Amino acid sequence: MIRIRRRSGFTLIELLVVIAIIAILIGLLVPAVQKVRSAAARLQCKNNLKQITLAAHNYENSNQRLPLGSDVGNVGPIAYMLPYLEQDNVFNNFVILNPWDRYWWQVPANRPGSTGSTAVPRPPAIYGGEPAIKTLICPSATSPQAVATVLLVAPQYNGSAWSVSAAFGGLSAGFTFSGAPGSVVLNRSHYMGMAGYPLFDAGDGVAGKYAGIFRPQPTKITDITDGTSSTIMFAEYASGWVNFGAGNVLTGDCAGTFASGPMYTYWPPDSSNGKAQVWYEFGSKHSGGFNVSMADGSVTTLNNSINYTTWVVLGGMADGVVVNPN
Repeated sequence: MIRIRRRSGFTLIELLVVIAIIAILIGLLVPAVQKVRSAAARLQCKNNLKQITLAAHNYENSNQRLPLGSDVGNVGPIAYMLPYLEQDNVFNNFVILNPWDRYWWQVPANRPGSTGSTAVPRPPAIYGGEPAIKTLICPSATSPQAVATVLLVAPQYNGSAWSVSAAFGGLSAGFTFSGAPGSVVLNRSHYMGMAGYPLFDAGDGVAGKYAGIFRPQPTKITDITDGTSSTIMFAEYASGWVNFGAGNVLTGDCAGTFASGPMYTYWPPDSSNGKAQVWYEFGSKHSGGFNVSMADGSVTTLNNSINYTTWVVLGGMADGVVVNPN
């Protein structure tokens, strides 16, 4: 009788073939998963901007104007909008002095003084500028825990209505960053109000022609004469990077806070996704573009290499030039 021996298992060649097939499948699957995650993150980012913009509209409905771009204490618009983002407790814990006699980050209850140490002094149990707010975080950006430093305020002004340095003992109010331990404590925000080109001449002989929505003067939705669908209200600030020198604890990724003042179109958007290592440009960590909300509540993605003139015009609210952001 002839017996047929049945073999069990795989030969080495067969095993290698199976491993190769699995590797190919993984290679095809990983980019697809990453693409889905990227799309989901971009969608969440857009939803965040939508919620922030709706909060601004609700603020205007209740107060007959939008929040100021920056008050004399350099408190920005989102801080005043906190109750309309369902953050009443955060707003109530944040100290806004009246009458204001110092900048918001100089109030000990809002932020610890800079000592250079990363050890956070307690009490208080929670500083006014400390609570993290999920709606202000872009999921594609560097995680808040890894952000090295925080932009406290960004006004570019001198001699304008925002020039309050004399009232504050000669303090200046340009790009100001938090030292440690405030840089550890303060919340992060990847969205900033749009101030446009409010102070200087953009090239057509009229200084301030392309000023944006968030300025020191009260603004209403009806003041946006270029059209709410053609004027940016908020935009991503998620690719900032500050270089304070090698070894400095503050060197690295940068974000704003919910109390920060607005940002500007004086510079084109960051087209490097953070690789340019600058802190003064709107931008994102999304591939190919960054998200902005228009004053009508719609949210769109602008190309990183958007024409600079178009960018300036989109940032202005009453310049007489209407462009479609899409």
